[in-house]
Amino acid sequence: METINDHQSIRLQLERILRFGEFRKSPILSRFLRYIVEAVIEGKSESLKEYTIATNVLRRGKEFNPQFDAAVRIHAVRLRKALRAYYDQEGVNDPIIIEVPTGGYIPNFITLRDQGISFSRQPIEGDLSALCGNVTTVAVLPFKSLGEMANKEYLVDGFCEKLSAELSAFQDISVIAYYSSNRYKNASKDLREIARELGTTHLITGTILQDGDDIFISANLVDGLKGTQLWSRTYEHSIANEKINVVFNDIISTVIPLLGGYYGLLNRSMVLATHPDPGIDNQSVQAVFWYYHYMVQYKEQIYHQAVNSLQQALKVNPHFAMGWAILAHLYVDGPIYGYKTVENPFGEALKFASIALEIDPMCQHGHLAKAWALNFFKSIEEANEHYEKALSINPSNSFFQGASSFGLLCLGKYERSIELYHNSVRLNPFHPWWVKLTAACYYLHKDEYEIALDFLEKIQIQDLIWVPVFRIAVMGHMNMMEEASDEYRKNEHLLKNSAELIRFVIPATFRDPKLSNKILEGVNRTGLIKV
Repeated sequence: METINDHQSIRLQLERILRFGEFRKSPILSRFLRYIVEAVIEGKSESLKEYTIATNVLRRGKEFNPQFDAAVRIHAVRLRKALRAYYDQEGVNDPIIIEVPTGGYIPNFITLRDQGISFSRQPIEGDLSALCGNVTTVAVLPFKSLGEMANKEYLVDGFCEKLSAELSAFQDISVIAYYSSNRYKNASKDLREIARELGTTHLITGTILQDGDDIFISANLVDGLKGTQLWSRTYEHSIANEKINVVFNDIISTVIPLLGGYYGLLNRSMVLATHPDPGIDNQSVQAVFWYYHYMVQYKEQIYHQAVNSLQQALKVNPHFAMGWAILAHLYVDGPIYGYKTVENPFGEALKFASIALEIDPMCQHGHLAKAWALNFFKSIEEANEHYEKALSINPSNSFFQGASSFGLLCLGKYERSIELYHNSVRLNPFHPWWVKLTAACYYLHKDEYEIALDFLEKIQIQDLIWVPVFRIAVMGHMNMMEEASDEYRKNEHLLKNSAELIRFVIPATFRDPKLSNKILEGVNRTGLIKV
């Protein structure tokens, strides 16, 4: 890559970008980008400070003080996100990249034309869509013992057994017993053949090397169909002052949350594909897959497919506790997104969650779904008990940490909620959009609007009504009326008939009337939606 100083080419690239939807719908972002690009072309890079951008782009007065007004920083975040969206879509093969580095406002102009490559900002973690359409099944193969660990295979077997046991705590993952996979300790077979013989979608392989007091553990997640590596990480620990079993437990407690749960690598590799495999005839497996698919995509069509699949699966297998629980969850979600399902969705959800817990009192999904349903019946303490029970069943599951965090925020349990939020993102950086909404609402509750908006701007999901609603609410409290109008224009197809839904959902969801009133007041201040 190389920088470029061809002003005509840069201006042509600027015009291409400004025709992109994100910029056409936002006069502020268009002015911002044009202003900083032209400033560099004209040799005025040193003038690109918060104050000059605020007064020339955002039309703030001479009294603007960046210490008290974060508008420029907020729009810079939006600008960088819009540029990434452009280069990931329409501009993926453009010859010039215009980027605005974090921490400054002076754009860089980079050409890839001579490199023969295309540009993408999306992180590549492996082929995460390779194994769509089957139940997530994993086997931990015996790790290779190297160095001084070569004579301590019993310790290696103990590590692998513990890793298998911890994975089996996730109710949405099937784990092959280590006893079965241990027979491949010295096998030289192709990993794809081993996966077929064990009937697994994924394999976990690795090595444990001891060099004096230093332990090096390398773990790999392998696609069982293709034999390709999806993830790999090496951990280094010293056993000079710690027992080896303590070191092993520390490493396992780090690895498990990254692999397990809805947003762990195992399930993300199954769910992120566009469509499930229609050839699978196991209705329960297919129904759960559609639910996972919905939890990633949040699209109405997928929602209804998930509901229908679960309804049919439960007719065939009425003892499927997890099925009752996740159908209950979907019934609660329906009214929140304006999707029509059954006549009394909250009542049906509470009933189905109770059935799940009658079948299996340790069903983690059942406790989560019952807590979520009880929120809408204003049963705050009972809902709180079920969230805590769900957490106690498997504390390593980052999804349940995040879900309970949002649920407890809705109950008004703010400090416990933010504690769980931090636990969730520490365990696994991949999480659904509403985990960031939890943090945003927490800071909205504390009147820290700048931080709240920063979290909302980081939410990437598209075509979902609640993200722009909350952004507009916070912008209303910050008197960012032009920015709120931009947000409305970009999402008018979602918001133009949303007033009734907002009036119903916000007070029904948030048990603290101060928070729900604050959200509605922020929206009303903008004059864009009368709620």
